[in-house]
Formats: sequence, structure tokens, C-alpha cells
Amino acid sequence: MRVFLELQFDGTDFCGWQRQPQAPSVQSVLEDVLSRWAGVRVGVVGCGRTDSGVHASYFVAHTDLPETCAERGWEDGLRRINGMLPPSIAVAAVVPVSGQAHARFSASERTYVYRLHEAKDVFLQGKSVRVYRPLDVQRMQAAADFLVGTKDFACFCKSGTDPHATTWCDLHRVDVTRVAPHRVEVVLTANRFLRNMVRAIVGTLLEVNSGRRQPEDMWDLLASCDRTQAGKSAPACGLYLTDVVYPDEIWPADWDRFARRAWVERD
Repeated sequence: MRVFLELQFDGTDFCGWQRQPQAPSVQSVLEDVLSRWAGVRVGVVGCGRTDSGVHASYFVAHTDLPETCAERGWEDGLRRINGMLPPSIAVAAVVPVSGQAHARFSASERTYVYRLHEAKDVFLQGKSVRVYRPLDVQRMQAAADFLVGTKDFACFCKSGTDPHATTWCDLHRVDVTRVAPHRVEVVLTANRFLRNMVRAIVGTLLEVNSGRRQPEDMWDLLASCDRTQAGKSAPACGLYLTDVVYPDEIWPADWDRFARRAWVERD
């Protein structure tokens, strides 16, 4: 039977979501724990691939489990799974779904948040990126506004990505907001994101903030479709996947998506 897993993770100690041969990943840890609990080897498919050091305050994955797992009870299973997982990974819910539901391909929308701070804060170390000049939110937002819409984002796509894959995305919003006296967040929502896209966008917005670029330069940058023309990728530790949206028919009729509502609203 297929289930969705609603989870969150601190990506500091992982090479990213995807299993790698020589480094710990969120996927490999989760697969190992689920296999021990289920009594058979299982694989896990995530809603996306996060880079090394990137966090997720809300993430969805799917896996196929034996029917005996449901017979043992999801509540007890959830307690046991979390007991075996490291403190940096937490599963909030195990939700039975149809066999056609896919954590990655069924998703209709994703949201990322990039966190920046201007003053030294020991409690933000590894969870936000410190910048050493004041952040001009209005100037950065003026540049961000040029990015909204269905466009070719090849200039923000990491080199080495499948050349046959489309680089067009529908970026619904890019909001640059001061959330505290010395803290700024960049929130991006799209139907899909390219590899390294958010970090490249934030790095470019920081160049706009510094005066190295003008907000209107974004037009020519997008038209170039050239990754070397965009800014340096911002550090991974400031990036969080915060929401994944699926069509209503993907979820069971009686499922209220408690984990998503609680985690997304709290975040």
C-alpha cells in the first residue's frame, strides 16, 4: 500500500535529500529506518531534491509498505519510526493514499523561504545567512517583481542539469519581507523549481541590494539564459522548503492534513 509521509528535517548534517554513496542523506536515513520498522526493504520518493545543508520545515515523501504495517496501527508505527530517527528528522504523519499518488509529480505548488539576518545572532548560526550591509527590502523587491510569471529561468539553473529538461517555470510570487528589525525573508512560490534556482535568485537579489546590479537588469538576465550572468548562489543554510501543495483528490476525503496546517502556519 502507498502512503505519504509528512516530515521535516534539519539539513545541516546531510548531503541533501537524495541518497549518495559516500555521504549521509535524509533519504537514506529515512529508508533505513522505515525498512527496519516494516521488516522489508522499502524505498522512499521525495517531493523534491534539496541540496546539501538545505532544511525543510514541511516535506512530503511517498513509499510503498506491506499491508501488515497498517494492521499494526499508524499511531504506534509513527511513535516507533520517530524513536529510531535522529533528532534532525521528524515524521508527523503517515497517510494512506492511492497507488497513483506521487510525492513529486502530483505536487502542484511548492514554497521556499530564504532567511537573512543583518546582526550577529548565535541562535541563527546555520539556520539563516548573515549579511554585512543593510538590506534594502524595497530595492530587492523591485528586482524580484521582474521574475514573477511563467518564464525561462535557465540563467538561475545549475550547470550540469539535464539539457533536455525544460527550464520554464511558473513563479507565482517572490516576496522580500522584513520580519524582524534585523531579519529579512525571501519567499518564493512556483509550480516547480530548477536545481539551485532559489539560491541563485537570492544571490542575485543580494547583488541588487549592494548596487552591483539595477532592479531592471533582471530583464536582460532572464533573456540571456546564461547561468554565468546571474549572481553567485547564496549559502545553503538559509534555505527552507516550507510548503508543498497537492490537489484535493490526492488526499483521503477524511484527512485534514494536520501536519501541513500546523507546521506551515507555525513556520
